[in-house]
Amino acid sequence: MTSQHTADYPTLQEVLRLPVFAGCTVCGGAAGLGRRVSGVNLTDTPDYARWLAQGELLITTGFAIADDPQAVDALLPTAAEKGLSGVGIKPGRYLPSPLPAALAEKADRLGLPLLQLPTDMRFAELADAVSREIARRRIPAEQERQLAVLLHHLISGAPLSEAMERQAAESGIHLECPHILLRIRADAPELQRRSWLHEAEECCRALGADMWGALLEDGLLLVLEADDLFALEMPLRRVMADFAAVHGVICGVSRPYGGTVGFQKADRSARAALHMAARSEAPCVTDDPAGVVRLLEESSPAETDAYIHRQLGTLLRQPEPRRQELLDTLASWLRCMGNQRRMARELHLHYNTVSYRLQQLWLLLEADPVDPMKRLALETALYLYWYRRT
Repeated sequence: MTSQHTADYPTLQEVLRLPVFAGCTVCGGAAGLGRRVSGVNLTDTPDYARWLAQGELLITTGFAIADDPQAVDALLPTAAEKGLSGVGIKPGRYLPSPLPAALAEKADRLGLPLLQLPTDMRFAELADAVSREIARRRIPAEQERQLAVLLHHLISGAPLSEAMERQAAESGIHLECPHILLRIRADAPELQRRSWLHEAEECCRALGADMWGALLEDGLLLVLEADDLFALEMPLRRVMADFAAVHGVICGVSRPYGGTVGFQKADRSARAALHMAARSEAPCVTDDPAGVVRLLEESSPAETDAYIHRQLGTLLRQPEPRRQELLDTLASWLRCMGNQRRMARELHLHYNTVSYRLQQLWLLLEADPVDPMKRLALETALYLYWYRRT
């Protein structure tokens, strides 16, 4: 690798943060973790030295050299001479586990990282993960930066210049089409967030969507475009819920919005969904899954407030903590379909306490709990009330 291109490659320390390296141990040579990784070499033949290239991470089981002590002794010096970034060994079958202390000491002297790999690690998955990270790194940094600037400008609602419109067209973004925005909150190092961004993009493209993404200080921003985004909403939520649960992050998915002004609306929608995900401890939340807000959003805020107060006003005028108790009781009644025993378990209350609260609730609301239209009105009003508080 020439010096002008080495910065395009990740360091071994950065590579070891990839999820595929979980369980990997640095046995020696930690001083060399800043070496750049240009690729993975899975060569495991007696003449392996012929096929080594500078910057590669050698991954081996030791199969070809296990019966030759001199070849084992020469492994690390040969790797250092070839300028490798490190040597990873999966011990157990051909070389002893844990790896001999003499190998670790030699790695320290050479400043060449020696890695002990888990016995269940699949070499193909490791090579694929490193290759994808390297490929992503080698995308021109300026191109990545410009896309991030464009996406942030779109969600800001600021007017677009002709240059930005051209950039959007060159990036394949059709500004007039509907888009869904995803905000993913992830407290992780930049390398980890970049890896997750690439994985999330692949998940969404597998659903048939075009995808553009950018890093945020606290996570990821993704923009989706597809022929039928409304049909994509449910499968997208399932896929991203799995993604978020696996990686321990939370995700907010917006409603689809069209046109240039729709990007800012979609971002507000994604932020609201992310807030609801954090509050509910759900891995992924779609904003307004029932479509109620989408249906009413063209009405004025005053009309929406009036609707909420028509349905819930007598509860909202109660002093705290009684107001919250009544709202929680109503929400539980709706979720449990009126089953008071389930409500008691959910609210951690005695059955008689639940029964008394419901009597007070219907008295204040002057409502018949068996009226399906009233139930719809109450559920809609409560939904809008919580939505307004996000």
